[in-house]
Amino acid sequence: MNQNSEIMQNKVPIKVPVHPIPKPHPNQILDNRSIDTSLIANGRPPYQRLNAPNTVILINNRYVLGRKIGYGSFGEVFNGTDIETQQQLAIKMEPLDSPHQILAHEYQVYQDIYQPGSDLCRVYYFGVEDDFRVLVMDALGQSLGQLLDRQPTRTFSLKNTLMLIDQMLTRLEYLHQHDYVHRDLKPENFLIGTGYQANKVHLIDYGLAKRYRLGNKHISFKAGNKLVGTARYASVNSHLGIRLSRRDDLESLGYIMIFFLNGVLPWQSLKSRNKEDKYQNILKVKATIGMERLCQGLPNEIRLFMEHVKSLEFVEKPNYKYLRGLLHQALKNAGHNYDLEFE
Repeated sequence: MNQNSEIMQNKVPIKVPVHPIPKPHPNQILDNRSIDTSLIANGRPPYQRLNAPNTVILINNRYVLGRKIGYGSFGEVFNGTDIETQQQLAIKMEPLDSPHQILAHEYQVYQDIYQPGSDLCRVYYFGVEDDFRVLVMDALGQSLGQLLDRQPTRTFSLKNTLMLIDQMLTRLEYLHQHDYVHRDLKPENFLIGTGYQANKVHLIDYGLAKRYRLGNKHISFKAGNKLVGTARYASVNSHLGIRLSRRDDLESLGYIMIFFLNGVLPWQSLKSRNKEDKYQNILKVKATIGMERLCQGLPNEIRLFMEHVKSLEFVEKPNYKYLRGLLHQALKNAGHNYDLEFE
């Protein structure tokens, strides 16, 4: 079963609001520009028309589509503005004929896990506009991957890494408490906040997230799946085709932590003939490398972190408190305070 069919099988049916082309408010004026309420004009999707002079693309009669800021397997990401509040937003757009069909699933996950004060993005609108599914949500800052690329050494300091991983662990624990595993952890899926929340880390992109618990019952063990997630950070179980659970999210988090500190993982830059060969080579290194070698030169607490994660059984609950204590102890041993003042 491929990733996309797996996503579709695990979706909760959603009644998606289908909106006709909306009419602008009669008294609405946006910088004397005309308002284009159709996402497709003359056969051109919105990202090909954003530079059209004196034109505003309006979604759901409220959200102004801005410039393209990113993309993913689902489609494109744009910035946007709420014309009623002037709030800056992020707008995801997925063509209705996309083979992935991820956005509706992601919306459902947000509906299931969102609580006020949870440091999750807030979703303001989801629906179908013309030939697109549209998801409007909070705008955030740069990803940790982008920030890492800006560092001269392509690494984070020990203090920054430990404080970041502590927050990332908290976001994962929250997600797990709401019965989901993320299944695609990577630096690009952790974004910092903006303004006075610039020292906060947010977890995004729940397109591959899946329930690991239904009611009070953990899902059953299963093998024979394909790799899920990003190969560089995926768990050994993911490479082996084993159904993922909480332990696999934490294994990926551990790999990200080591990557932040070293700037490289031992299975990068392996010579491979093709993608399948590359995945097999990565698996060989991940499955055979010892934790002493993987964590060589790093604080002992990081090795203990990885050993705990790697010891977990399929249904076993991780000891988040223990893992967080290891991070704090490593920070203290290095003479740093947990003050959220990043270097």
